[in-house]
Amino acid sequence: MGATIADNDSEIDIFISKFVNEKYTKPVNLSAFNRADSVGSSDIYVSYNQNGKWSALLPVGAVNTSAREYSPRLTPGGKRLIFTSERGISRIRLS
Repeated sequence: MGATIADNDSEIDIFISKFVNEKYTKPVNLSAFNRADSVGSSDIYVSYNQNGKWSALLPVGAVNTSAREYSPRLTPGGKRLIFTSERGISRIRLS
């Protein structure tokens, strides 16, 4: 789920919360904008579930650029990654 939490100053982070004993656990932050290992302000990362535990996030170097990449999706067969990128978009600053 994408969200913001009051004590977190990031734009929009990804959190996980488990439903245990008929209530949700405290949300755990999985990723964020402007990570230290980011090449842009928003990159795509991958994590692998190995025996019920998630690996550390790894940046997907083949797609991340200095532009913002986001909204990754796998095709139904799971063989292709589709994502949004702001490559080539001009930024206009209004004074």
